[in-house]
Amino acid sequence: MRNSVVAPAALFAAALAVQPALAAEDAAYSPEYGQCMDQATSPVDMARCVDEEHQRQDKRLNEIYAQLRKIMEPAQFDLVKQGQRAFIKQKELDAKICALPNEGGTQAAVDSASCVLEATRARVRFLGALRDALSL
Repeated sequence: MRNSVVAPAALFAAALAVQPALAAEDAAYSPEYGQCMDQATSPVDMARCVDEEHQRQDKRLNEIYAQLRKIMEPAQFDLVKQGQRAFIKQKELDAKICALPNEGGTQAAVDSASCVLEATRARVRFLGALRDALSL
């Protein structure tokens, strides 16, 4: 029984270590994001860029989530589902916290959106590495 838990954990750790390029590719910023930020002239522009990039990253996250659903046993995937629900709650709370230093100003929207984007990118990387480990 213990080996059945250790083996997947070891594979996952190996995937994180050996396949950072695949996971990094999943979580890389899009070229459109860099172009948008280069052209942004105000916090409102920056918030729009961040929001658009978050939509792209969230789409990628949903794609990986669907891939995991296909390759995992239902009981295993249930853990991913529980983790995803917790991630969403934490991401929403962190967004509010990130906005506190500039609360009430236009920069608060950028800070909040950036926090959500970074959390989503981290989750894409994490679930992408899990998918890669399970695909070995």
